[in-house]
Amino acid sequence: MQRKLADAHEAGAQAMVTACTYCQLQLDGVRRTHLAPEAAGARLPVLLVSHLLAAAFGLPGHTLEGAPGC
Repeated sequence: MQRKLADAHEAGAQAMVTACTYCQLQLDGVRRTHLAPEAAGARLPVLLVSHLLAAAFGLPGHTLEGAPGC
């Protein structure tokens, strides 16, 4: 998971987006507990695609601010 986050960061990703809740929990957990704050990928938000779509469609109460991983 650390390598995936670092690779995404190095490739210029602004977020990690997954359709799998378990994957989101794993990636976000590693990001928050196993990476130093200055490590590549440590600040990369990890989102479920449903959260991203809800924010993109402007659904009430859905923003990327405060979403899990942000």
